[in-house]
Amino acid sequence: MKGQVDITTGNKLKSEKKKKVVEQVVEDKPKTLWQKIMDW
Repeated sequence: MKGQVDITTGNKLKSEKKKKVVEQVVEDKPKTLWQKIMDW
């Protein structure tokens, strides 16, 4: 059961991180946004 919770938390953290990266890059340039998405 604990493993499942860890996975869920990990996924939440990952999507939070992605959101932050996207917001950061959107302010930057749209081209780098696409590069970052391709890197994921």
